[in-house]
Amino acid sequence: MLMMGILIWLGPAVIGFLLMMLLFWLLVELAGWNKTPHR
Repeated sequence: MLMMGILIWLGPAVIGFLLMMLLFWLLVELAGWNKTPHR
């Protein structure tokens, strides 16, 4: 029961964290911050 409560409590937090990381990665990709400038 305790594990289920922890999973229910952490579930949305983990999903939100993954979504934030994905959005940040997409922003970096679109901005090209992680790439060398194209010649």
